[in-house]
Amino acid sequence: MADLVVVVPGITGSVLRRDGRDVWNLSASAIGRSLASFSSAMEALRLPAGVGSGPAPATSAMEVGALITGWHLWPGIHGGPGYRRLLEALAKAGNAVRGFGYDWRLSSRHTAGLLAARVDGWLRDWRAASGDTDAKVTFVCHSMGGLAVRYYLEVLGGREHARRVITLGTPYRGSVNAVRALTGDAFGGVRPFAGQAALTETARSFPALWELLPTYRCVEEEGRPADLRDARLPGLPPDAVAHGLGFHADIAAAVARNSAPSYELHAFAGKRQATWQSLTHDLGELRYWRRQRGQDHRGDGTVPLFSAIPPEWASTEMATCQAVRHGGLCSDATVLDLVLDKVEPLDMGEVLAPPCELGLDIPEVAGAGEPLSIRADSDRQDLLLHASLKDPATGGNAAQARMIPDQDGGYHASLAALPGTWRVVVEAVAERPVVRVEDLVTVVPG
Repeated sequence: MADLVVVVPGITGSVLRRDGRDVWNLSASAIGRSLASFSSAMEALRLPAGVGSGPAPATSAMEVGALITGWHLWPGIHGGPGYRRLLEALAKAGNAVRGFGYDWRLSSRHTAGLLAARVDGWLRDWRAASGDTDAKVTFVCHSMGGLAVRYYLEVLGGREHARRVITLGTPYRGSVNAVRALTGDAFGGVRPFAGQAALTETARSFPALWELLPTYRCVEEEGRPADLRDARLPGLPPDAVAHGLGFHADIAAAVARNSAPSYELHAFAGKRQATWQSLTHDLGELRYWRRQRGQDHRGDGTVPLFSAIPPEWASTEMATCQAVRHGGLCSDATVLDLVLDKVEPLDMGEVLAPPCELGLDIPEVAGAGEPLSIRADSDRQDLLLHASLKDPATGGNAAQARMIPDQDGGYHASLAALPGTWRVVVEAVAERPVVRVEDLVTVVPG
């Protein structure tokens, strides 16, 4: 079957340009060296009020480039290695691959409309070139990209073009990280720095971020759960909440009235990673918790496990859950093998069973001058684990230490870190193949 594979990235996953110059294509190392450069880039991306579900006005419009292929991050929202490995793996397996870049600031409603037009043209051309008039599309979607595809298929009627949909860490029920970004809490307890308020205002201008707000009852009030509309949290714009919940309500209504889809849906979710899942507020102060209704379900570090599952599924039974961080879901070797098995089913046998799984717990932002605490956990207590700080650009080691088992079934290490953005890599070095888990941390001057 000569199907077309369309890769749809998540938030921050496409290059954005103005007048032929990159506005958003900063490397993780560049951002880490200077939060001022990041603040400047974000300021240039700010949208005016009133954009809603439409396009950006001419004064704020961006030219869309290719998918991001290197390490990049928006501290507190997303960090990851980009889409090079995913694109290369799909192409190497013999697939016809198209990357759909889009302006990730704008509503996924708007993005879905652009996707519909692009898929119509791509599929028409591919059917003519391949000679297969029955060819369809397999969508491989990371994070927010899955929401745009879901809106296109269910609300805009794109089902007839889809063979299968593969989502990697898509926040079907939203992410508490979006609340943190919109309320100015994305940097946690780090001392306020120049440009922090401007970053929050820029984040609040992005309709796409409103659509990442949790739809489940994530707020605990006086021992009872409440959703964001009822809780009316300080610092969280009510119009952003209404917009975000309305977007998901549109999809839910379409799914309810549509018949069972003819396409296959495969949801990949990260597990074992420390993930914000709920919040409380008392006297105007917001506090965030790694639990939902008293239980820590974990997730991929950005999206809770239960949120990466389509709402119409009754459980995680049909999902593929891997101990991988959010950004790594589109680059981890085991996940890529599994994705290829869905795109073109293969009998991978024991190759797909990793010898062990690791969970990683690190802060998103840390202060210089204090030890950077790194914690990992595994079902096995006999592992030889090494933790290291690596330069995202060169891969060179800045610090390394052996992780020591603790009394809670995990492992820990502390490393000294200079200001900058670093890859934190934990490896089970005695395993074959080596098992690792990694993510980014931004260290700001103390």
